Amino acid sequence: AHALVWRIAALSQNWRRALGVSGERETVEKLNAAGAQATASRVVCEALLRRELEACEIADLELRRELERSREALLKVHRAIRLHFDEELDEAATTPSGFG
Repeated sequence: AHALVWRIAALSQNWRRALGVSGERETVEKLNAAGAQATASRVVCEALLRRELEACEIADLELRRELERSREALLKVHRAIRLHFDEELDEAATTPSGFG
């Protein structure tokens, strides 16, 4: 147990050196500040990601709508072409051969 206490003390001393502080209170304050900054950064990143996701979802919806409009327009063109050829076939069927 004594070795564990010394190990914890050594780790604490390493933290203080890394943070550039001398006392335990300063270490805790710096760690708390760093934690708060990391939390704030995470919150900002999450908000930005949420906004980006919403923008992507809106763009996806718009693209789906445009695809549906294009599909409907293509079907109308297809029906018009089909109707035109059906009329031509009917006309050809009713026109006597050699009189065209």
